[in-house]
Amino acid sequence: MVGEQPALIGCEISFNYVPLSESTPFVHSHKFNKEVYIILSDAGEFMVDNEEFTVVEGAIIRVAPKSGRALKTNGAEPLFYLYIQAQEIV
Repeated sequence: MVGEQPALIGCEISFNYVPLSESTPFVHSHKFNKEVYIILSDAGEFMVDNEEFTVVEGAIIRVAPKSGRALKTNGAEPLFYLYIQAQEIV
C-alpha cells in the first residue's frame, strides 16, 4: 500500500481527545519526529507555526518536525483524534 518502504526508525500511534472548550496543553515541536493527526469527530482549530485553520471530522494533518503545533475544540462535543508520530532516519 505504501509503495516504498518508509524511512522511519520508530512510530507511536495513540487515540486522544481534547475536552469541550479546551486545547492541548501547550504549543510544541520536535527535533526529528513528524506527526500526523486524523480528526475522528467534531471540529476544532489547528495551529501550525502561528497559522490557525479549521479542522473537521475526516481531516488529516501532517506536521513537519520543527513546526510548532497545537489543537483546540470549537464544536459542540469533545474533539477525538488519532495521533501518529514517527521519527525519520537522518
